[in-house]
Amino acid sequence: MLPRMTRSTRYDGAALGSALAGALGLAALSFAPGAVLTQIDLVERLLVLGPMVGIPLGLSLSTHGNVGSRDAGWLRVLARAQPVLALSALVSVLFPAGARAAWVSVPWALYCVAVGLLGAYRAWARFQERGPVLKNPRFALDAALLYLPIGGLWNLLARAGARPLGFDDAIVRLTAVHFHFAGWVAPLFAARVAIALEESAASERTQRIARVVLWTTVLGPGLVGGGITVSQVTGSRVSELVTAVVLASALLTLGALSVRAGRTAMRSRLARGLLWVSSATLGLTMALAVSYAWARVSGATWPGIPFMVRWHGVANALGYAGLGLAAWAVEDRVK
Repeated sequence: MLPRMTRSTRYDGAALGSALAGALGLAALSFAPGAVLTQIDLVERLLVLGPMVGIPLGLSLSTHGNVGSRDAGWLRVLARAQPVLALSALVSVLFPAGARAAWVSVPWALYCVAVGLLGAYRAWARFQERGPVLKNPRFALDAALLYLPIGGLWNLLARAGARPLGFDDAIVRLTAVHFHFAGWVAPLFAARVAIALEESAASERTQRIARVVLWTTVLGPGLVGGGITVSQVTGSRVSELVTAVVLASALLTLGALSVRAGRTAMRSRLARGLLWVSSATLGLTMALAVSYAWARVSGATWPGIPFMVRWHGVANALGYAGLGLAAWAVEDRVK
């Protein structure tokens, strides 16, 4: 059993307060006269949502992966530094892609690297612990931290206007979004669901399924990125389709396990409801992800990138990630 969360492990509310301030700030920028955010496209708005709201909420969730007082202290520092450094990600999208936008986004990229270093430290410390490594769901919390530098790097490339391996501008920017959302929250959610099932004494079969899903989810974003890279280099889209199907299957199973965990392990009705809606969103987003991968293989024109951004991207960011992060944050506050 995990210990009851304390004032210290909640980082004095710094992460949650930052997420709320970020959400309110973005809302003000969106609806105020002469709104700043209306001047940037939907992809950039989704990207800004990650640093301002999704990342601090995820940092709050990752407290369940602490391996000692040292990493808890580092995470507390990162939670308090995040609001200031996230502003560089916001300001960078106000400039056209190029050197100026890239330099402005550097502080956020460095912050992402710092989060990744903490994830590496925690993973290494966990390897030193006794017990079966593959059965410890808290490794997925470390993996989430390790994925964030990839998002920061691709955001830096996008703001610089770089086109690595000849990728289109849209793919570079969407890769940055992907690792600020799917690569960030999916391992967090998989870990929290596995921990909840473990604490609620779910059957060994259910816990075994949860572990398989957890590790597939942890490896999934990297597999999808690798599949897309192989497709770009070889011209064959088959690897892209296969990895998309694997990740979609894992996330849909995770959604079903989340519903069960909410029913058996969550105390808050509000948290349970938010988690169920978040999980239900996966039905739409994963169907679209596989449809897009199939279209790339078959040469079909639907669904195209603009459609995917509007429906898959928004539903993933606001529905799956946003509501899911809110659900676990609410649950942690009532424990």
